[in-house]
Amino acid sequence: MLIGDVARRSGVSARMLRHYESLGLVRPTGRTDSGYREYSSDNIRRIFHIESLRSLGLSLRDIRRALDDPGFAPAELVDDLIRQTRDRITAETE
Repeated sequence: MLIGDVARRSGVSARMLRHYESLGLVRPTGRTDSGYREYSSDNIRRIFHIESLRSLGLSLRDIRRALDDPGFAPAELVDDLIRQTRDRITAETE
């Protein structure tokens, strides 16, 4: 699938997909003869994974670490995010 198709179907702009590539978060499977990026179904799943983690409030740096870590435990991440949110709410309430 080409970058424009991926952008339309995923809701992630082509510019953001190129940014993800520059950060090493997603690597297109190849390029067409014209130089367009091609993405596999595995790439698309990874893009949705990235977007899910972003929606939880993770930075792209944290997302990269999570994706690169084979021992990544989502439950620990969610617990940490809950703790950070509670701390922020407490600080703002004071």
